[in-house]
Amino acid sequence: MKLALVDRFSDKLPDQNYCNRLQDAAQGRDESAEQFGDQCRKLCQLTIRKVQDEEVQRIINEAAEHRLLAANIHGLRGVVGQQVQFQMTSTM
Repeated sequence: MKLALVDRFSDKLPDQNYCNRLQDAAQGRDESAEQFGDQCRKLCQLTIRKVQDEEVQRIINEAAEHRLLAANIHGLRGVVGQQVQFQMTSTM
């Protein structure tokens, strides 16, 4: 029964779907920069695949951090978005 429920309600979308949603993410009108960053972080976690090799996993995680930062900078709106794009931060 448990396996049937997990299979029925588990996420079956392809990984590319989450990458596209992360790239297209935009800050909402009533959303703060921190809330938008959290939203991007959640989407980015869905794009990270898990592997057994620690070195490969480290490289995958670094690439995900770069995607997250790029999506966050690209999606911010208003004065905050302009300031972040001009300063080109290296961390969130």
